[in-house]
Amino acid sequence: MLKSACHTLLVFLIVGAAFGQDPPGIRWRKIETLHYRIIFPEELAAEANRAANTVEYTYAKVSASLGSRHRKIPLLLRNRSAVPNAYVSQAPWKSVWYHIPFPAKEIGITEWYQLLALHEGRHMVQYEYLNRGVNRLFKFLGGESMQNMASSFMVPPWFWEGDAVGIETAFTGSGRGRIPVFERDIRANLLQGIRYDYRKTLHGSYRDYTPDHYHYGYLMTTYVRRKYGKDAWPQILAGTMRWPLVRNPFYPFGIAAKKMTGRTIRQLYGDTMDELTQIWARQSNDLQFNSFEVLSSELHDVKTDYDYPGYDKEGNLYALKNGLADVTSLVKLNEDGSEKAIVQIPSHASVFGVQIAAGKVIWTELQPDKRWSQQSWANLVIYDIQSGERRQLTEKVRTYSPALSPDGRKVAAVEFSETRECFLVILHSDSGELLYRYPSAENGTIMFPSWSPDGKEVAFTAHGYNGKAIYIFHVETGGTESVTEELWEDILRPVFYEEYLIYESPFSGIDNLYAVHISTGDRYQITSARVGAYNPTVSKDGNYLIYNDFNRLGNRVVKLLLDPQKWTPLTEVKASDPAYYGPLMGQEGVTEPITPAQIPQEQFDVEDYGGLRAMINFHSWNIFPDETQPEFSITSSNVLGTTSVTGKVTYNRNEERSFSQANAVYLGWYPIIQGGIGWGGRVQPDTVTIQVGPADSAKSHVIHTWTETSFDVQGTIPVINRKVGVNSEALMLSGIVQGVNTTGHMVQVSWPEREDLPDTTLPNRASDGTLFPLTFEARYSLFREGAARDVQSRQGATLNLSLTTTPFESEFRGSR
Repeated sequence: MLKSACHTLLVFLIVGAAFGQDPPGIRWRKIETLHYRIIFPEELAAEANRAANTVEYTYAKVSASLGSRHRKIPLLLRNRSAVPNAYVSQAPWKSVWYHIPFPAKEIGITEWYQLLALHEGRHMVQYEYLNRGVNRLFKFLGGESMQNMASSFMVPPWFWEGDAVGIETAFTGSGRGRIPVFERDIRANLLQGIRYDYRKTLHGSYRDYTPDHYHYGYLMTTYVRRKYGKDAWPQILAGTMRWPLVRNPFYPFGIAAKKMTGRTIRQLYGDTMDELTQIWARQSNDLQFNSFEVLSSELHDVKTDYDYPGYDKEGNLYALKNGLADVTSLVKLNEDGSEKAIVQIPSHASVFGVQIAAGKVIWTELQPDKRWSQQSWANLVIYDIQSGERRQLTEKVRTYSPALSPDGRKVAAVEFSETRECFLVILHSDSGELLYRYPSAENGTIMFPSWSPDGKEVAFTAHGYNGKAIYIFHVETGGTESVTEELWEDILRPVFYEEYLIYESPFSGIDNLYAVHISTGDRYQITSARVGAYNPTVSKDGNYLIYNDFNRLGNRVVKLLLDPQKWTPLTEVKASDPAYYGPLMGQEGVTEPITPAQIPQEQFDVEDYGGLRAMINFHSWNIFPDETQPEFSITSSNVLGTTSVTGKVTYNRNEERSFSQANAVYLGWYPIIQGGIGWGGRVQPDTVTIQVGPADSAKSHVIHTWTETSFDVQGTIPVINRKVGVNSEALMLSGIVQGVNTTGHMVQVSWPEREDLPDTTLPNRASDGTLFPLTFEARYSLFREGAARDVQSRQGATLNLSLTTTPFESEFRGSR
């Protein structure tokens, strides 16, 4: 996934997490296994049973090389979101999986739940392995939150994700470490003599595009295992946890790595890059690369992609431009090398599907629910290039990878249901009317449909448990035929050309474009790219292949003469995959990838999930040992994210007074309800200078004490929460009722610097009484999406309004 798209999806998830829960009406069920509590909506029962078998089967496998097995964990399966995602949370302890697989090239073709069982399962083991040494002390002192904070502080993010990618790569036939696109940014830089230092790579850059921690993390963790053996990382992690605050307080992870390997982290990073430079140089030296003509601008010095080239009816060429310095936009590529911006498009569209055809652009647009953050949709949007009209074609569906027919009257796309079913759908491009829905075989994942020139056929890829294949759907008859057999080969984006389908594949060890003869199944290599070739389309006259060629400054649009006589038969293609992951398989004891036949088919008992036990889950606490006013707090957050409870006690040692508070938030209803109560003694110390004579003043220590009982109840209603194109808009209305009753006000006055002035304690009955304020708040925001290097939105506005009054009878009144 592109870095800018990663950021956009992350923002989408974070903004949604402000509400943080599923819509009501879901009947939650659970499956209890030895190591997992699978929690799921009732309609996902069959998938939950399969997930339960999968995670139990992989449980020991993901644990072996770290020598630790995780404690039982709640695993929440969600099915209302349009955003593919999964994560493990340490506070509270749980894992969450979303039901739609990620439609991105670098994810590979491993079945989604199997991929998550390996990748997220490894994260569970990582957390458990680090529950030792000083980290166990942190858990004793602060529970899961403090341990999570300490783990994240002591171990860099590239290890967490790199190690997990290594596990998915070792155990499957299509983990990310096997996919050339996953490492292409680093490979492109190294092959052109560009190497960023460790600190720049670790922290990122707004000047240059740097790979994220998944990419270089996998390469670094794999290098250490290749060089120092499978026990290297367990020893480094164990060393990191050996009282770093005493023995190695500044960088325990780096010092532990130096002790084990004799090399600093910076040196290990350099060693990794040195080895990869040699490997990729040898791979490159053995190949001959095809020439091409560049059609897009190269007048930029930062990474800028020109993706998804396509034509309008008049033969004008367009592409989707995005980069560090540029917002994601449709641009027209002129023959003289210049370009013209047409319209800005949401950056996440580049991940979920964009196509240019018939004078129009169609893309998938993520749209959140107004209230429920775990419910969102992926709708189709069409933009007419000539008229500038923008239309939303679908409503409240989850549809991806759209493709317009040559005449622009129909749309083929991929739709996912809430039961994890995948369909190829054909829609009318004007009305959005569903014309046909074709279910995938064995609930496989359909991707990247494209139309034949006559509009009678749709080619697409589909992958399931046994690999990936190319199919053709016949629109008029509803029949489907396979063009290739199922292979563990990440083939993508088939497009029609005469009697062939041209597609992407990493077959040679580098991403290139290939062709398969529709009738015979014979396959050929068309391009030989240095780094990678992607997104094929055929020119309007049918003579040229238009595609993306990748270098360190991004995808550029190029053209190559189409001449089948010059294509290389697949049987003559020399595979040059360096298999950097190879030693991992031996260290993990893998002789063959995990297959569906290996996973048990046990039927688990299903029970209802809910009630009070599902609402309360105390997981963290905090002791703040202040010398004069120590504090203790405890926090509960439930697995579903609907209920949060905190309690806090503060004790003033000087005045021997304590104050207690309890607060709760409930997110299961449409209004967000939160409130709290407080009771006990309050203390307000102050130091003031008082005039004690005509020409005399003295410093006085004043302590104001009283007894207080308070409560507050707040209701918040999201009125607007929408994302339309590149604009995000939100409006929230809140009402807050508070009550505060204070009694026994006393003022103690002492004179620390004057012995001639007596200490005094006086009652302050005028401050006794009750206050009942009522507050209304409105918070509005409107922001426009910017470029990746924009620190803040280029355009936006926020407006916060608040009115407080005291309409109820009380001793104190006022307004603001």
